[in-house]
Amino acid sequence: MFVWLPVVIVVAVGAIVGAVIFMARGAEKRRVEELQSLAPMLGFSLEPASRKMGDSELGAGLLSLPLFKHGGAPRLRNLMRPLAGRGDEVVVEFRYTVSTGHSAHVVEQTVAAFHRPDARIPEFRLSPEGVFSKIGHMLGGQDIDFDSNAEFSSRYVLKGQDADATRAFFEPQAVTYLADRPGWSAQGAGEWLIVFRASKREKVENLREWLEEARRVARVLDPR
Repeated sequence: MFVWLPVVIVVAVGAIVGAVIFMARGAEKRRVEELQSLAPMLGFSLEPASRKMGDSELGAGLLSLPLFKHGGAPRLRNLMRPLAGRGDEVVVEFRYTVSTGHSAHVVEQTVAAFHRPDARIPEFRLSPEGVFSKIGHMLGGQDIDFDSNAEFSSRYVLKGQDADATRAFFEPQAVTYLADRPGWSAQGAGEWLIVFRASKREKVENLREWLEEARRVARVLDPR
């Protein structure tokens, strides 16, 4: 009995792991099928294949934004491109692996990217205020605050290479709008602007509403 116990444990663990992988693959297959139905209704075509960053055919300016440099093994999948004549934006799922040395976990988020060929978007990063960012402030970390809107400053961390240009880019419309809508992240530079909720992949049934809100965030940042 005791001789066979380790074998039984190994077999049981293997069966559980196999079942989890099988269920995850099934869930991903259903997600792709749902996205394939939804994408044309949103004005997009869907490219579900998982791709390395260099294989995505997306602009170098977009992929140079800080989000796409996070973690290891970065991948793009479920890329939605606009149908002909429907605007210059893409929606994509970005995933990467965070390793602590003893363990690793995968981070995924849905990202809306907006191309503004005639824009001069300052290099900036916007993220929700959190415990670690507050510690960073106490240690002297950069954060662009707005005396005119304490609510925005308490809810968000805003960083920019050129503080004055970033401040001008955000106020007053973006500061006022985002102060009442916590939880968003955004990054921009040059001709590209991305909007997302960090570490969150949106459910397919919520994607239409999420995209409309992401577009509104992009419009208050660049109202042209």
